[in-house]
Amino acid sequence: MPSPLDNILALASAPEAVLTGDDVAEWPTEFFDLVSALGLVRAAAPAKHAECDQCAEGHIELVHRQRGKGDAPRFFITCPEAGRVLVGVERLKRWAIDYDALATAVAKAISASATVESLVAARAWRLGALVVTEQSYSVVLFRGAAMADSADVLTRAFSTLARSKSILLAVDESVDLIPDSGEFAAVIALASVVRIRDKKVWIDQSRIEAAIPATMEIADKPVVDENARSLTYRNKTCRFSARAEDQFALFKRLNRRPNQPVQFNTMRQPGDVFGDYAVADVSIRSAVRRLRARFEKAQMGRLARCLRTADRYAILDLSHYDSTSH
Repeated sequence: MPSPLDNILALASAPEAVLTGDDVAEWPTEFFDLVSALGLVRAAAPAKHAECDQCAEGHIELVHRQRGKGDAPRFFITCPEAGRVLVGVERLKRWAIDYDALATAVAKAISASATVESLVAARAWRLGALVVTEQSYSVVLFRGAAMADSADVLTRAFSTLARSKSILLAVDESVDLIPDSGEFAAVIALASVVRIRDKKVWIDQSRIEAAIPATMEIADKPVVDENARSLTYRNKTCRFSARAEDQFALFKRLNRRPNQPVQFNTMRQPGDVFGDYAVADVSIRSAVRRLRARFEKAQMGRLARCLRTADRYAILDLSHYDSTSH
């Protein structure tokens, strides 16, 4: 089911994170009421341009104002085909995404006593600390992975923080765009761990904790052989034929970051495992099931059980079973 936060997170890499009247008109009424009540949007200056809704071109034109009957002004744009096109006041309304408020809401969901520290204005925030297996990690919210200055923003944000002791929560879904992501203890798409429950922002801390690689024996990490098109796990090998290249590619994708959810939308990005296909969520879940069955057949039951899907992501969760289970 769509979440009110989906519309907020989708604008994370937009330089100007603004919702228009046309955007909001497509939402269920309760969605906008909820994000407004949470303080995640605030009124912004009215739009100066509007899309034409009277022709098939969908062109954007400058909005003109004229005095209407009484004191109420009227607004219009000029269309080459339709001429003067009236624009309703509701369409000109705009709301800015308040990412400072989002950072505060996420921090309070992690710890009621958390204090938010802005590291880079409107781009990075320290939300406090989280203790996992007796280790303390800084939790940092980061926005704008797809922006050209993302590497510079991260350098400034972590000038006094150790990346290896930090959990990076990416507002963007495409966590693979984050520069030098392997330097962090974990990089997690915020969408995979955040929900709204009882009209409050809620965080699944168990997923955050599971994303931090456990101290595992080398045998616990599957070893991929690209040339042989195979993987070896606990002294057992599973080979993939040329016809199963898609399954091999899927496993390599999940094995790149064990214990961390990989969003379906991320896997559909150009250059990613499903980037060349219009693959539905149900097809990705089916691919994971087939991969799990292949491992079962290869007597790699534990590895099969570590493959999971939920909501809109897949994960190779090697932390789900202790190092002695098979």
